[in-house]
Amino acid sequence: AVRVLAGGQGFEVSTEGQTLSAGAVGEPVRVRMPNGRIATGQVVDAGTVRLAL
Repeated sequence: AVRVLAGGQGFEVSTEGQTLSAGAVGEPVRVRMPNGRIATGQVVDAGTVRLAL
């Protein structure tokens, strides 16, 4: 599992997700969110993915 971050001007939220593929820092990866939806984000480090809003 990885920590999934998303944020904007003055706020940030996080949740846990499961990556569907491996990726190096800076690369895009797909993440399955707790509700089952798939989102694409960028690898920040070994345990964190940031989603673009």
